Amino acid sequence: GFTVHRFFEERSAAFFALGRIRATRRPAAVVTTSGTAAAELLPAAVEAYYEGRPLLLVTADRPARFRGTGAPQCIEQPGLFGIYAPTIADDEGEAPPTLEGWDRRGPAHLNLRFDEPLLPGEIPSLQIQPASLSLPAPPEADPGEVEEALAGLKRPLVILGALEEEDRPAVRDFLLALGAPVYAEAESGLREDPALEHLLLRGGEAFAPQVKRDGVLRVGSVPTLRAWRDLEKRDPGEPVVSLSPLPFPGLSRSTLFQCAPGKTLSRIRPRRTDPAFTAETVERDRAAAERLESLLSAHPFSEPALVRRLSLLAPEGARVYLGNSLPIREWNLAAARENRGLSVLSSRGANGIDGQVSTFLGLARPDRENWALLGDLTVLYDLAAPWILRELSGIRTRIVVMNNRGGRIFGRILKSPFFQDEHEIGFSDWAGMWGLAYYPWDGGPWAPPAGENLLVEVLPDLEASARFWQAHDEVFGKRET
Repeated sequence: GFTVHRFFEERSAAFFALGRIRATRRPAAVVTTSGTAAAELLPAAVEAYYEGRPLLLVTADRPARFRGTGAPQCIEQPGLFGIYAPTIADDEGEAPPTLEGWDRRGPAHLNLRFDEPLLPGEIPSLQIQPASLSLPAPPEADPGEVEEALAGLKRPLVILGALEEEDRPAVRDFLLALGAPVYAEAESGLREDPALEHLLLRGGEAFAPQVKRDGVLRVGSVPTLRAWRDLEKRDPGEPVVSLSPLPFPGLSRSTLFQCAPGKTLSRIRPRRTDPAFTAETVERDRAAAERLESLLSAHPFSEPALVRRLSLLAPEGARVYLGNSLPIREWNLAAARENRGLSVLSSRGANGIDGQVSTFLGLARPDRENWALLGDLTVLYDLAAPWILRELSGIRTRIVVMNNRGGRIFGRILKSPFFQDEHEIGFSDWAGMWGLAYYPWDGGPWAPPAGENLLVEVLPDLEASARFWQAHDEVFGKRET
């Protein structure tokens, strides 16, 4: 059977469905009325497209004779979502629509036309021919072709993006055999892996570009670190090889193998990386990591230092959702390196701030405590999301809002306040509106109130954060974010 949740706001509903897809690993549908209600689904469709999530958009519509007339709640809905969710059926009851044309590798749109269903008389029924609810496996890559692409890399830097849990053991084994330095993002699930400790870079993303490499191997989704995007500016002849379940290289140049990375790498015997290169790189990285630790200790009330403390406050095994974009970078930079079994997730398909609270609530499950670390503007973009909490029983959520009073990520590159959306908005009233326990925290002793659903408003010292980043740039060099 189906679990049905009710929303009054379509955008939140669609992003909640995205979270549910990730939590259950099954397709989900969001059902709306016609007109602008359907148009509200576009942001989630874009995110689902770039994440490869099977999100089915089911939109009601008025009969075809009203198209182009300006009749109430009647817009041109077929093809509304373009490439992001192709319309696989535009039906007015001629025959039962089918989902068989949907490959479930991304979103799809089902448009259903009805004529006055609320007037007296029999309400028309609709039967949709079912499709499989299982998720399709990624395409297979030829291990010989992957080995050939990697053959020329004697001093590679490995960058790990998000990995599915089932891929991680084989990726770990491959990396141990390869012996190359590894920059692992938190969503890879291998950032704190003790077996890889001697290969993992800990000096932050500012150190990654300093690796004296002869190529890059990316495994998993498109990385978030700036050094990945900076590959566009480097020698265009530098080899970049990517293994990912998704068909997106993430750069205008890259040799991409679309596959399940773990399955493919388990069939490859890598050429051992020059051990002198790895040893020299890791030695320099450890010195950079010591300098980073000194900065965090010197500025204990800065945002990165507070993120470090939050990473230790989340209980072992917690699910942690990072909502774009500065929280992701600060977590990868500063979160504790102890292996505490945290499951770290984010939504980086289109790198937007849409629907982050809703996606988190869709991901939340009763099997563990659920934490979200979100920016203030990100939360302001999704204020309707907690509506669904009244339908979610048995879950324990901690929504942590890093309220730095604006888009501070832009302050690193654009000094004018005009671009930072500065504000003086607090979140206590938002918590009260939805019945969330509220706790303001400035980095002092941690003593939140009891409650199944808690909103923590983190109030960092903005001057301390500015001093941290100034010192960071002096030590590591100024970089764009």
